[in-house]
Amino acid sequence: MDETVVKQGLLYLQQQQTFGKKWRRFWGILYRESTCATTRLELFEGSGPPPAEKSKKAENTKRLIKLSDCVHVAEANGDASNPKETSPFFLETMDKCYLLAAESAEAADWILKLCELAFPRNRNAWKTAVGKEGLNPKTCSLSMEENSLYSTAHKGPPKIRCTFRGG
Repeated sequence: MDETVVKQGLLYLQQQQTFGKKWRRFWGILYRESTCATTRLELFEGSGPPPAEKSKKAENTKRLIKLSDCVHVAEANGDASNPKETSPFFLETMDKCYLLAAESAEAADWILKLCELAFPRNRNAWKTAVGKEGLNPKTCSLSMEENSLYSTAHKGPPKIRCTFRGG
């Protein structure tokens, strides 16, 4: 297989529990689209990469997020509940909104890589948002524009576009 790993590392995923919310550790692997697979983020339970041999246990603990379904990526407001020395960010798909966190030094890079792969048509727009200091996720987010299907002011076929919202 000719799969290209774009980024990998430790991520935290906030999950709803019976008595509140809890952050769980996952090893995240971000893959670029290939001839045999779609662009995706795979999350494996634990603090390190999954074992090389495919086991049924590893398959059961894996979560798959298809980036073709992604509609929004942005930094979230940090609060006392996120793990120490991490920065949280949202990854919203058509079905679900994920609250993830990465080490503070890595969070902006995770957001940038997710935006690159989820919104490839906006490549020029988000590249201009990356200055000498890097991406400023507080003033930059990428998302799918609201669908004009239900708008009465719009004439013609509906258009869905990925747009860049910069500050």
